[in-house]
Amino acid sequence: MPQDFPTAPTPAELEALYWVDRRSKMIIEQLERLRAGLSNRSTAEQDYLLSMAEKEIRRKISIPPFQPAVRKGDLGGGRPISIQTKGDVERVLALVGISQLTFQWDVPHNEDSAWNSVAIEVMSKKSVEWLGQSMKITDEEGAQAGDIIRRWLQNKSREVQQYQAMAPEEYKKLRSVKSTKALYQRWRKKVCALLTLCFHVKYTNVTFLNNPDQGTAVSNGR
Repeated sequence: MPQDFPTAPTPAELEALYWVDRRSKMIIEQLERLRAGLSNRSTAEQDYLLSMAEKEIRRKISIPPFQPAVRKGDLGGGRPISIQTKGDVERVLALVGISQLTFQWDVPHNEDSAWNSVAIEVMSKKSVEWLGQSMKITDEEGAQAGDIIRRWLQNKSREVQQYQAMAPEEYKKLRSVKSTKALYQRWRKKVCALLTLCFHVKYTNVTFLNNPDQGTAVSNGR
């Protein structure tokens, strides 16, 4: 349900994007200052001292914390994901500055956001790697992962924007009505195709007429 989706990233979380780029820039600046101070040393000695300094700088930099999403509701009994895979995904997300797996749900359909783009990039790559452990995935199929996630995000974003403020019970009733209508629509198309095949008359919009005494009749709304 839209009510169960994680909240959008905060302004502080959005600011933390591209953490790796900023960290790399900081390291380079520190090493350049150190190299300038070692200008009277030999090149070999400079390289050695700089490599040791870089290791020490990187050791003192902590990866931003990652906040796993809280499980809500029934996940549908899909194939379980190992702790190792989850940890790998969380580590990669943290390295690019994403502190929790969520999206900016209010981005207009024809626009994009840096947060959503980075999250989609990581998730598409890791999804292909994970699925590839149990099935063969071609390069062409793997290249479609990003577009699949992007379409899912667009659909879910519309849902969140429209229904997140709605009471859960009211939303369930609405979904039930929509599901029933969609089911009848699928049945209607199948019946149209069958009647057209049997009677060589194009049926395009059949209507089911329920009569307690005579059963169900079909009316063709051509």
